[in-house]
Amino acid sequence: KALWVSEPVTRSDIRETVSVVGKIEPDTYTDLSFLATGTVDKVLVEQGGTVQKGDEIATLDTAVLQSEMKKALVALSIAEENEKLAHRSWDDLKPEERAVKKLTTKQARENILTIRAESGKSHLIAPIDGILSKFDVRVGENVTLGKVIGRVSGTGDFLLKADVPEADIAKVTIGKQAEVTFDALSSDEKFSAMVSSIEPSSTVIQDVIYYTVTFVLQSQDVRLKEGMSADIDVVVSERKQVLVVPYRALGRDG
Repeated sequence: KALWVSEPVTRSDIRETVSVVGKIEPDTYTDLSFLATGTVDKVLVEQGGTVQKGDEIATLDTAVLQSEMKKALVALSIAEENEKLAHRSWDDLKPEERAVKKLTTKQARENILTIRAESGKSHLIAPIDGILSKFDVRVGENVTLGKVIGRVSGTGDFLLKADVPEADIAKVTIGKQAEVTFDALSSDEKFSAMVSSIEPSSTVIQDVIYYTVTFVLQSQDVRLKEGMSADIDVVVSERKQVLVVPYRALGRDG
């Protein structure tokens, strides 16, 4: 004999959500890389340190460049002296001889400017005010041109970014509200967020197409840190005070 349980039909709020996992990122940040290849000579700011725009973070060994600069300065001195001596009998020189003297001096000056420019590439400079949130390099380590070795994160608000699968992205639109919990905090603490942007191009992860969605947190919390994981429930549909019955009470015939 079947046992039946009776429950009254009630009114309640119901919602449909898309659940994704996201990560905290700073609103503004800049990845760091040297403009030259070389060996790290000095590290002036440790990871987690505060920097101002223009601060020197690290430098490469410039011993070779310094040696080249000394040679270039000597070459310039010789070129300038030769040109001075040539001026004593300038009128007796052929036009092409005068041009060679001038060109030699000019080339020597250009060499010095080139070495100075190369030397400038050996300095890693903070491009914005912020915190050196990532820095994966040590003194004596070799670095290559353009390789990202760190990040300066701005001191502004945090954002949330999540990859939403292709099957759900049509439901997620700008302005949709979301409920967020963080793995590092209690599951009872819920934060409100809103979809602020959706990248138009897709990303393929393990043969599944995803779209990166950015969320703005409605309130910030000092406990939140860059890189923290978040469980995000995006509210894609909601009904207020509708008649509800338990899902287990529903059946389908045919």
